[in-house]
Parts: sequence; structure tokens; C-alpha cells
Amino acid sequence: MKSAARTVLTTERRLGAGQVLRTGTKAAYRGVGELGGEMHLVRTELAAGDAAPRGEALACIAHLTDLHVTDTQSPARFEFINREAADPRFRELLTMQRPHELLNTHAIGAAVRAINSVAAGPLTGAPVQLVAMTGDAVDNTQRNELTNFLSLLDGGSVRPDSGAPGYDGVQGTDWPGDIYWKPEGQPDGDPFQRNLGFPHRPGLLDAATQPFQSDGLAVPWLRCWGNHEQVCQGVGVVTPELARAMAGSRKPIELPPGLDRDRAVDIFVANPER
Repeated sequence: MKSAARTVLTTERRLGAGQVLRTGTKAAYRGVGELGGEMHLVRTELAAGDAAPRGEALACIAHLTDLHVTDTQSPARFEFINREAADPRFRELLTMQRPHELLNTHAIGAAVRAINSVAAGPLTGAPVQLVAMTGDAVDNTQRNELTNFLSLLDGGSVRPDSGAPGYDGVQGTDWPGDIYWKPEGQPDGDPFQRNLGFPHRPGLLDAATQPFQSDGLAVPWLRCWGNHEQVCQGVGVVTPELARAMAGSRKPIELPPGLDRDRAVDIFVANPER
């Protein structure tokens, strides 16, 4: 019987920027490369004495944070605000959308499998007893995001898609706007491909939204509360109007006419639906 692969800890190997895969007009897009391990550093300037561990470990805890399980097709996400990145009046609202978000649940599933395969802590040799998740488990205070988060950590079916079957969001080729990575659009047809060397990947949207099974964590876990569990995109109060929009069939694609840009942050905090 084949044994499960052992997770290589960052004391042995790290992942970082690898070889250049594509070059954009402003930056290069790199693959993931293997880097040398990051050994423990003894901070002798903080306290004197021998830092070698003695006795038994009190606990061995794995740490997760800011997973941001995201409904990337939600009517209550305001990705178009990224267009205002150069306007300092919108700085506290950014970033509203990131190009990798659609793959997030798959990355979290891989992290769960990695934690499960950690045999022991690198210094004490103690087995992992608990996983601590320290906030922002979800991105937009939505029930379907929470359901996927619980399935990822407890084990079960994860459904990255939402609404009608199939991806319908800002990274689709038919979505208006030229500020998003559109992996199935024209090669070099968006600023991420053209300027940053992002890849052209037909079929990615469908593959990313397919349901999959998560193994779930093999040990108990605890979760802390974060701002994204409470407010829209971590900023805006969920008013009754916004709550209805979250389950609706219409989605904004641009700032409303006549918006007072000097009060953009205040308006979004108090009434995001406006």
C-alpha cells in the first residue's frame, strides 16, 4: 500500500518566483519555483540563554488566515471600482477584485491536504493537534461562501460556481470592461496579459467552477471573526437593500452617475448599494 506523501515544510523548501513564462510590457509572469529552506533564527538580542527546546511541547498548532473564500459571480461585488485605482479618494476601497480569486477554493483545498500530511512540528516533533483560522474565512459575508468554507475545512462538496450553471462574471469574455484578466479572451487582449504577461488559458473558467470534494482537516479547528465575515467586501454595511441584491439577478458594472467622489468611501461604508 502506498503511503501518503509527506509535506515538505518551509524549513526545508520554500516556493517563490520561478522562471519567466511570459513577458508583458511592464513586468514578467513567472512560474512557481523551489527555493531554499528558511531555517529557524535564534533571536539572541531578545533574550539570553540556550534556545534549544526542552521537555514536552505544550501544543502543536497549524495556522491559516485570510482565506477569503469568494463568490466571484456575486451581484454584491463591486469589481469595477478597481478602475479608480489612480484616484486617492478610492484608496481605502481597493482592491475589489484580484485575478486569481476564481482559483481560491482549489488552493485552500490543497492547503488542507498539505496540513493533513504534516507528520510533526519541525522542532518538537509533536503532531499537529489543532488548526487555528484567524479571520476572513470568507470574502463578502455571504452564506454560500461560508458553506464552501465549512466544506473545505470539515470535508464535503465544494461548489465554486453560483447562480445559474457556468461562469458569469467579470473575467468572462462577454463581460464589459477592460480592467480584468480574461483568460479565455483574446491573447494580449486585457491589461494583465498585455502588461504583466498573464497567460491565455481557454477552459480555465469552466474548470475552476466545477464542484469538487474536499478531504477536510484531520484535526479539530477553531475560527476567529474577521471584517469580511461582517461587512460587504470587508468595508460596507450589509443593508437590507444590499442583502436583496446579493440574491438578485442584476449586477452593477460602473459607478453611478453623479457620485460624489469626495464621499465615495463614506457612501460605500454606510450604503454600498448606492
